[in-house]
Amino acid sequence: MSYIPLPNPHPSQFPLPFTPVRDIRQDLWNYRLLRSLQVNITTDQLVHCPYYRPFSSLDAGFTSPPFLIGGDHHFEWRSSSHHQPILTLLISIRPGYQFSTPQVIISNSLTHACPSIHLHWDCPIELPNQVREFIQELDEALQEDLYNFLDCIDSWFKLYWDPITPNEYYPPTLTPTYPPLLPLTPANPFTIPLVYQQ
Repeated sequence: MSYIPLPNPHPSQFPLPFTPVRDIRQDLWNYRLLRSLQVNITTDQLVHCPYYRPFSSLDAGFTSPPFLIGGDHHFEWRSSSHHQPILTLLISIRPGYQFSTPQVIISNSLTHACPSIHLHWDCPIELPNQVREFIQELDEALQEDLYNFLDCIDSWFKLYWDPITPNEYYPPTLTPTYPPLLPLTPANPFTIPLVYQQ
């Protein structure tokens, strides 16, 4: 029996490079954020300004996929008497914020002479208790009906977290409740999985 050498289908001695399976949750997270940026809930006293923040990795010296998105939602509650802002709320949504809970900063606005609240994370399902209590105390001091502001923000959160499809039985694994892990880039080929609290 004679041996016939067949050509090696892999001319290199190295195995094929590993190609990670794309995380579909990233696309769903991006879609939810883009959908929220297309909605403006400005009313008489509420001013809502959605800001689109596209960005990409430049660590290889040039822009290349995956292209990520981020966004800010700036809310102002204006006084019914003098029409100046009496409270601002900024929700900053970025895939780079990898916290287990929303990070809250309460300070004074540099633009307006009023309190300013900053939430850094994905869009929370509801306002953190610290923020809700602060707004309720502020309402007692100012008597400016900030409970309507809370109602507007709560309805906006509900709108943000509406199901991605009309199907109410959408699998929960495809509706992330936190930002997905950052995708791999040429200079960062590994990501460390984070443990999130439920």
